[in-house]
Amino acid sequence: METVKNNVLNLVQYFFFISPLVPDGPPTDISAHSDNSTVLEVQWSPVLQESQNGVILGYHILLSDAWGVSLRNATFQNSRQTYYHFQDLEAWTNYSVKVSAFTSKGNGPYSTSLFANTEEDGMLNSIFL
Repeated sequence: METVKNNVLNLVQYFFFISPLVPDGPPTDISAHSDNSTVLEVQWSPVLQESQNGVILGYHILLSDAWGVSLRNATFQNSRQTYYHFQDLEAWTNYSVKVSAFTSKGNGPYSTSLFANTEEDGMLNSIFL
């Protein structure tokens, strides 16, 4: 009887697994730039390996105005794509962007907000007196 008890304890001792969790950290090296007056390109590097807590399935990107009011968001399930283009934006406008990664268990934390401006539209506004 003692042998059976020891064998059961040995089986229980080794029967565990690590379930994936949400990422502990946000994507890194967030940058944003505008090549024209209506597009803002956001780029980032993946979550650090030690903070991933599982397989990164994709990213969420939030675009807000300068006061923090959410304007648009994008979600895609492609962990290799580390850029996104927001299009049809207002010319010469200050926007805020932030990015998070997700696993099968959910969203990780968002990056710190990054502010970027779209370009001027190239139209000259003249005032004639």
